[in-house]
Amino acid sequence: MTDPARERLTVLDADGRPTGVAERGEVYARSLWHASTAVALRSTDGEHGLRAHIHAYQAFCDGPVVHQPAEVAEGGWWTLDELRSRLDPPAYPWVPDGRVVTRRWLGDAVG
Repeated sequence: MTDPARERLTVLDADGRPTGVAERGEVYARSLWHASTAVALRSTDGEHGLRAHIHAYQAFCDGPVVHQPAEVAEGGWWTLDELRSRLDPPAYPWVPDGRVVTRRWLGDAVG
């Protein structure tokens, strides 16, 4: 498996314009601007959410969901309350941008 920290990402300026390329580890260590995508995959009954800056998407699915091991450390079905309870550190280990996007999605899309 390839080391995720070595993945090359496009570095952006504050306005979202590409300025160069750096490895993911450097982007995170130096807090460089980069694009991030979050997908909130929900069951069609609206009761469950799945893990989930600004490119956020919501889709509906009743599974099964097959994760790409190099991209997703863990996945599972959570209720929205379970998802909310895992957002406060150190309750659950989130990547920083994932935590921000998920909070924004819960506030804007779900309420």
